[in-house]
Amino acid sequence: MDVSADEAVRGLTRPGMGTENAGPVLRAVTRMTRPRTVVEVGAGSSTLHLLLRLRDAQKEAAADRRLIGGAVSDDERASVLHPRSALDDYAPRLLVVDDISVAGTSAHQVSDAARALGLDSLLTFVERDFFDLTEQELDAWGPLDLVWLDAGTQADDAGFLAALWPRLAPGGTVVLHEPYLATTAETRDGRRAGSSPHPWCRICVAKSPCRRASSTSSP
Repeated sequence: MDVSADEAVRGLTRPGMGTENAGPVLRAVTRMTRPRTVVEVGAGSSTLHLLLRLRDAQKEAAADRRLIGGAVSDDERASVLHPRSALDDYAPRLLVVDDISVAGTSAHQVSDAARALGLDSLLTFVERDFFDLTEQELDAWGPLDLVWLDAGTQADDAGFLAALWPRLAPGGTVVLHEPYLATTAETRDGRRAGSSPHPWCRICVAKSPCRRASSTSSP
């Protein structure tokens, strides 16, 4: 990340919530898979991580098209590219759903930060409660290549998955962020404690085969 992007991400980061650790994971997944349609439920610093990597992936895809088209030469890179995939026009987009109702989050700053970094053309911000979206509105997004769930409770996650998993493209990826690990701990003196804070993320990959070949490595 350049200095301005790094500062913008830091400005939206809420330490201790776990997204500071999930950000690099999202960037890596985005770079490896080059998703066309990304959905994020719950805006924040992770939104910028996704946008920055989508921008970079778009530039890399353009370079790969020039390579396959013969404008430049790089035999090693060309050997790991599928010609049809590399020649496709790669125009990614990020759909973010957040009703900006949770106090203390940075969701309300996301659009301005994206605009300041010149990333707003990749972003569609849906300021709504996810569960108020209609089936028709969800269908209009088309097949989803990457879904990042970063809002609500585990019960909400179940609702998000019920709505989005059927719309996941073959080979698509779902990443969930859980601010609390649902466990019950028992101390040596017999006392029991409920769920304890433990930021983490879990990656679920669709079982169906990839619908398209993409670059298998990146320089």
